[in-house]
Amino acid sequence: MKFGKTHYVREALSAGEGAEVSLAGWVYRKRDLGSVVFIVLRDSTGVIQVVVRENSSGPRALEEARRAGIEASLKVRGRVRRDPRAPGGVEVLAESVELVGPSPDFPIKKDSGEEFLLDNRHLYVRSRRMWAIMRIRSSAIKAAREWFDSNGFTEVEAPTFVGAAVEGGATLFGLEYFGKKAYLAQSSQFYLEARIYAFENV
Repeated sequence: MKFGKTHYVREALSAGEGAEVSLAGWVYRKRDLGSVVFIVLRDSTGVIQVVVRENSSGPRALEEARRAGIEASLKVRGRVRRDPRAPGGVEVLAESVELVGPSPDFPIKKDSGEEFLLDNRHLYVRSRRMWAIMRIRSSAIKAAREWFDSNGFTEVEAPTFVGAAVEGGATLFGLEYFGKKAYLAQSSQFYLEARIYAFENV
């Protein structure tokens, strides 16, 4: 199976009707209706519906789609079609599907509790909710950095680990650091005060 240039989902969403795209991503949702499998495929830029039909995609593509569990990694080649019922109003009619990495038992379900999600945070960050939160956070940090840059501030770094408490000791978090006792820094204030006299706005 040959795949050309790999496109991001956002590129497929903005492509014209009938455009050929090659996508690589993870299965976010799946519905198996027998002769047709609907897959919501996600990558770092968004989600798009992929339609795998036995009569148009072929039996091998249909079998690969059926074997793909939630969060399985897939490569899909197909053509873009506008459909208001699809997420984002666009879907890809698959011509070929390749299961790159199966995911037979993804542990996070709709009813997973908060404690379970925290214990499996490395997997929970794949959810649309966490994706959106982190994108918003990234945009907010970018905007703050741009404001500081445009207003003459210099970004400086303070140590993450310190040898003694900076504020009160009640919230001090201790750890071993190369055989010595160290603590997570509580404040960058003292370091910023020193750098003010070199850079002024920090």
